[in-house]
Amino acid sequence: MNFISKIVALIKKILDDQISKVAAVLSYFSLLSFFPFMIFLLTLVSYSKISVESILQEFGKYLPESAYELVQSVIIDTFQNSNQNLLSFGILFALYAGSGGIRAIMDGLNTAYNVKENRNIIYIFFISIIYTIALAVIIIFSFTLIIFGEVIGNTVINWFDGLGNFKYFWDFYRMAFTLFLIFSVFVGMYCTFPARKLKIIKVIPGALFTTLGWFISSLGFSFYVNNFANYSKVYGSLGAVIILMTWIYITSMMILIGGELNAFLNEKIEKA
Repeated sequence: MNFISKIVALIKKILDDQISKVAAVLSYFSLLSFFPFMIFLLTLVSYSKISVESILQEFGKYLPESAYELVQSVIIDTFQNSNQNLLSFGILFALYAGSGGIRAIMDGLNTAYNVKENRNIIYIFFISIIYTIALAVIIIFSFTLIIFGEVIGNTVINWFDGLGNFKYFWDFYRMAFTLFLIFSVFVGMYCTFPARKLKIIKVIPGALFTTLGWFISSLGFSFYVNNFANYSKVYGSLGAVIILMTWIYITSMMILIGGELNAFLNEKIEKA
């Protein structure tokens, strides 16, 4: 089977498994948990020396401008006007809804590998909660690296003359390490989520595809919305919500396509 035939077979598998429907379910849970999850993240951040605004600014680099403005206004308003009990409820809701998204990914990956779920429901719920919390911690660590990494880089440049190019190399390595953390999350996800044992080496292709695919598609979608599309003319005040939903759907599709790629390659290896 040549390369073109393999691509066609992979596309056919993706269509047969109807991952667009699974992505829609995943997007629903993700959107449901998005703001509570962001509040959960920023509540954890509030115990450190990092400002909420700096985290939001870095997060905004991957979102179209109008969607970022919506996220920023909701988060800031919640932090300024909500009491501690409401924030605590929001955190619990974020864990519940976020774990629902994790379980949707599990279902999608089980479909990709053509296996039935045979694990205990309590175990599945426990793993989904743990992974939601772990994801929050990794996101915070990534943004911390980006924010403090920039401060460190500027400090080194100010200390030493003639290091003008250092900033470009430093920024590159900071971004590369952040992408490596995201890649590691997807490796863990693709290894543990399906109801079958998988070695790390067998999930690396999908994790690499999802990491780069998510990064490139997010920047591309943001550029398209900011420069060409005008959702506000069609959807009015709902334009920002539609943009956010579309970005979440793209992210969901990338995660599921990565799983389909791993399952496809694994099937070919087993048949060889």
